[in-house]
Amino acid sequence: MKKITLAPFVFLLLSLSMIHLVSLATANPILPTYLPEITIKSDGSINPETSYINRKGNTYTLTTNLTDEYSIEILCDNIVFDGADHCINITTADNIGLHLTGVSNVTIKNIDVFTLRGGISLSSCSDCLITSIRTGDRCIHLEYCDSNTLTKSVVKISLLYSQNNLVFRNNVTDLSVILSFKNRFYQNNILCNYFPSSYNNSTDQWDDGSIGNYWVEYQTKYPNASEIGDTGVGNVSYLIDANNIDRYPLMYPFDVETGTIVFPTQEIQPEPFPVVPVAAAFVVVAIVAVAGLLLYSRKCRKEAR
Repeated sequence: MKKITLAPFVFLLLSLSMIHLVSLATANPILPTYLPEITIKSDGSINPETSYINRKGNTYTLTTNLTDEYSIEILCDNIVFDGADHCINITTADNIGLHLTGVSNVTIKNIDVFTLRGGISLSSCSDCLITSIRTGDRCIHLEYCDSNTLTKSVVKISLLYSQNNLVFRNNVTDLSVILSFKNRFYQNNILCNYFPSSYNNSTDQWDDGSIGNYWVEYQTKYPNASEIGDTGVGNVSYLIDANNIDRYPLMYPFDVETGTIVFPTQEIQPEPFPVVPVAAAFVVVAIVAVAGLLLYSRKCRKEAR
């Protein structure tokens, strides 16, 4: 009587079970979730109509914080979107908080955007101004963008296939520049340890001809660097890679609001109180005393007469 071995059957059963599990996982992937959008359409209308955005002419003003309600999309040229110091905060979905697509001459200002996925995105945009923005751990991302300006913001920045953009007077907490050219960076505080590999064959300008950027690691990377006169500029250029160099790196942080270098304050020492030597003081007292006695003695003789 032949013995029946169970090993092939067990293997086949396990294989079929694994195939079934894989098919279940493929059939039921974890899909991203999205909140609805408020869109400023190309004709200037707002969809859906909402009290969250107040329109006055070409200026659109956010009237309240948006927390896990909407993201905002801008498709209209030649407008101003004023966050009025409000916040777009998305913690439960995968929306980009604020994104602009194919627009020109749009100003975005005075807004905080904190999200799980992406802060502010510009795609194929030109001649836009982004100012007074905070994005926390998320980026302002520019892709296929030309001739935009980013200023007076506290942000992470990502540039991809973009050119001729101006990035100045920002506190930059992270920076990525990939396949981008002729962008200009100066008067920024670059507050991250920077790695040249993230440039990926980009060629950009890192000073305005007299002032570059404050790199938080500058004096660690170049411990022998010193200030040129009282200019606040270091005498050693900050080398990023063969194609990127900051010729005028700052020794001290830059005040992005006032547009000035923050030189270290020097404590004003009070002038020492004049101290008269003890011996000299004694002589002066003795002279005064003798003079007083002589005058008193002369007065007494006159009275005795």
